[in-house]
Amino acid sequence: MSVTNVYIAKGTTTISGVVDENGVSFMDGSQTITGGVNLSGLTTGLAYVLFGPNFYGNIPASSPLRADVDFTDGGANAPVFEYGASGGSVAFYAGGGSSACTRTKHIGMGELTLMGGGTHASVEQSSGRLNITADVIATSYRASGGESLIRYNSTAITNGLFSGGNKSTIMRAITNIDMAGGYLLVQPDDAGTNVPTCTTARVYNGVFDWRGGNITSLYAFGKDAVIDFSNITQNVTVGTLYLDAAARNNPRNKWKGRRFNVT
Repeated sequence: MSVTNVYIAKGTTTISGVVDENGVSFMDGSQTITGGVNLSGLTTGLAYVLFGPNFYGNIPASSPLRADVDFTDGGANAPVFEYGASGGSVAFYAGGGSSACTRTKHIGMGELTLMGGGTHASVEQSSGRLNITADVIATSYRASGGESLIRYNSTAITNGLFSGGNKSTIMRAITNIDMAGGYLLVQPDDAGTNVPTCTTARVYNGVFDWRGGNITSLYAFGKDAVIDFSNITQNVTVGTLYLDAAARNNPRNKWKGRRFNVT
């Protein structure tokens, strides 16, 4: 089955002609788009939404682009929301017949906000600024660059993979963490009432700045694995700690909290 691409031309401020199973491309322009952005009536969803590097425009949070991006045409291409804009900002709400987005890729320097609700099965962050609001579920999260803020949601991130980036700030539980680079900060929400936990964290490189709750199993391997418990907000229990000699002797590690204990 072929997918029809709907191209949103430069200067266009109202989206039109988008129906189920389409792909939508924003390839250039610096305009603010507010018209026709609520596509929640689509029941099958879109095949893709693409923002190219020459797009500098805005879709504000007051009227976000709203649609499912989960239509599979039976071919090799999986549904994807890809934000590669070099500037501007876009707010996206995975809200349609299934309230789902199969794959979300943030590869541009613009600012992307995922909001409104819905489930993003896979979120990949490699550039720019990413915001995920408290009402959005993110099942899998991968950071290789950029900066992100993921606010509290009662549904945990199942798998978090970190290989780079300025800082990933996460306020929700993560079942499995694998860290090969970057800076990961895990902390309670702004009210301090929802304290994230982790089942298994494996740190090979980068800074693991933990200000959450208990960790069932923590692995630290190599001279470049930095573990920082200095700013924990409550007493923390690490069920099982696995260290190699290089991690054990790393002077940058901070195993004790300033005000609270790690046991």
